[in-house]
Amino acid sequence: MLKKEELSTWLFENGGPVIRYRTATELLPQKTSLDIPRLTDEMLQSPQVRLWLERLVRPRLLNDSTTTQTVQTSGIDQIHNSKPTALENALAKLADFGLKKGMPEFDRRTLPYRKWMKDNAKRPSTNVYNKFGLALAAAFLARAGYIHEPAVQYLLKRRLDMVHDFARKGDYDIYTTPRKYLRKLPMIKLELTPSGECYLPLIYDIAGWAAYLPECGTKEELAKADTIISYILHEEYQRFLWGYGIMGDGTGRTWSLGWSVYLDRYKGAPARKNPHRSIVHTISLLINFKAARKHWWFKESLDHLEKFRTCEGTYRFPPEYLQEKTVSYWINGVHMGLEGNRRTDRALELESTFWMAKFHTQLETI
Repeated sequence: MLKKEELSTWLFENGGPVIRYRTATELLPQKTSLDIPRLTDEMLQSPQVRLWLERLVRPRLLNDSTTTQTVQTSGIDQIHNSKPTALENALAKLADFGLKKGMPEFDRRTLPYRKWMKDNAKRPSTNVYNKFGLALAAAFLARAGYIHEPAVQYLLKRRLDMVHDFARKGDYDIYTTPRKYLRKLPMIKLELTPSGECYLPLIYDIAGWAAYLPECGTKEELAKADTIISYILHEEYQRFLWGYGIMGDGTGRTWSLGWSVYLDRYKGAPARKNPHRSIVHTISLLINFKAARKHWWFKESLDHLEKFRTCEGTYRFPPEYLQEKTVSYWINGVHMGLEGNRRTDRALELESTFWMAKFHTQLETI
């Protein structure tokens, strides 16, 4: 039976180009003699990476309007959409493959989004789609290694300060009194979404902070993040609806506000009709926060995944934990595939083992 410290060697010897590259650069000891340039080239030339690089398309409609537009005219659907060509899916998927800042073709394909962000990050705006799109783009550019770019840092810090100012109060009374409903969803208090801002934590925030804070966060910023994570992990938060409800901007316009941070297998949470996010995906985000690592949910979730260890010492999760859908949102954990050919049990075993080896390594080095 393989010991946990032997899993990385097994992954390197048995994995495809993506798992071999990520194992070599993230899991194996740096003193190991490996041909990283060759492994990088093999990863970049693999069919699945080429496919997703072609999906990272140049934006056509993004603009700098400071007043709210329609979905069609704002260009938000080029960033936020379930299609694989939306920035949030293509960029996040490529980052999961190991692509990052400094790889020439990757830099070239992300440049239009980075320029748009640089030009618009600090412009005063009441454009709800613009604000949301900028925040999402910052989160995923951070995950792709652009954490030192001023516009990315500015937007991530702005959201951190804004959400922390609300979360530190421990207020879970977020709906209007008396309750009002629109499209069968509860109305959120207007003071929580003034001028189209959003003081509530979004799963996209967590994805961005998880990439930025471990390397660049100050002690004060890390503490702010832990306050927000503690707010999210509280049972009162986990009792909210799946998706917060309806938000307004004070002008009479309204939007559905989803993307709350709900946790699968959380004891006491209500049963929800919508499918839960992948528990593996959620752990991969929350493992970066001290408040999460100390919480019972995190510990019990890792213990749950340990139950899927095989007699050989590798891991094989249920397939629904590592889904790969053609059209859906990465943020929900349904673009989890790392192997090129996923139609075999070995692919599921390799991907499951990679994530557990990654978690073990992170916990040992934090």
